[in-house]
Amino acid sequence: MAGKNKKKRGVFLTTMNILNVIVLLLLFLSLLVPSINKEAFQNLPSLYPLFTYILMLVSALSFYGIWTWQKWGVNLYLCISIAAFLIEFITLPNQSMTLIWGIFTGAIYFCAIYRKWSYFK
Repeated sequence: MAGKNKKKRGVFLTTMNILNVIVLLLLFLSLLVPSINKEAFQNLPSLYPLFTYILMLVSALSFYGIWTWQKWGVNLYLCISIAAFLIEFITLPNQSMTLIWGIFTGAIYFCAIYRKWSYFK
């Protein structure tokens, strides 16, 4: 099997996946603490926490798909990113950082995935 082309994830894509999982875990842990949860969601619509939990769950699934070289993981991540951006943009008006951060992280992740796209099945 020495002639078989082995998929190499690369440092950049691996780092992006690990950082995203760490952010996801920190967000999940912060939402479990009642005092943080109360302060974070007090001025937001009542369904916002539910959307946050759902997006976190689906994000974890998409990171698994990306880690295992599945195109559905990339597509799911794209859908989640668009949904999260729209939800935040609608519920948090006048937040220009939401737009800037969404474009910035999307561009970085796109660069990480684009170079390895041929490995995804």
